[in-house]
Amino acid sequence: MFSFKEYQYTLKNKEKEEYLDLYLFRPIAYLIVKFLYHLPLTPNHYSLFALICGILATIEMTKNHGLNSVLLITVFCTLDCCDGMQARLKKNGTQHGKLIDGIVDYSVNIILHGTYLKMLFINQTNSILPYLFFGAASFKILHSLIYDLFIDSLPDYSNLANSGESKLKTYLQARALLSNWLPKKSYLLFRLTGPTTHLIVFILSSAIKLPIVYIFYSLFFCNLIILTSSSISSPNQK
Repeated sequence: MFSFKEYQYTLKNKEKEEYLDLYLFRPIAYLIVKFLYHLPLTPNHYSLFALICGILATIEMTKNHGLNSVLLITVFCTLDCCDGMQARLKKNGTQHGKLIDGIVDYSVNIILHGTYLKMLFINQTNSILPYLFFGAASFKILHSLIYDLFIDSLPDYSNLANSGESKLKTYLQARALLSNWLPKKSYLLFRLTGPTTHLIVFILSSAIKLPIVYIFYSLFFCNLIILTSSSISSPNQK
């Protein structure tokens, strides 16, 4: 049985989610997890399926099958959400599983970006484009680390929902906690610099054969947002 309340339980704090995850990939992932709930699947199985999709997407990309690679990465991102949601639903998550999830994420990104960089060096021998893409891919790693560290450091207010307070008061408390860490306008933009958004912008730009779109996004857009959001601080620093 599908339940919106249960779906909300499978999420991390909403304020910690990227927009693409929150409004696209996680709703689909929840439906998949619920549909397959009674099968003997663990979070690690979803991580394995995600890895396979990432490898297949890379192969399709080398064949210039742009649509196939986009579809496979879409499935990858969805499965990448499934493992955590499965762990929260069945309460069978482990630190080992979290490590595997991280290894899969970084492995797929390295394989995809490395393969595309090689393709650019082969096809753009007298162009600065491969070097710009290398810079964009390098900054992608930095952006992902910054995003993950910041999100992990946000206050966990999920227990407020069970404190007996009204939903409105709970929401206001949550927003107050968050506002101590990053101004609202900066934070709304900061959520566009996460690893999932990076990956989708990359695969779409490679599919339409315009790597300059990803280069602009990673080198200029994300760096500008992160630099202008440099007021990130802990409540103790306020």
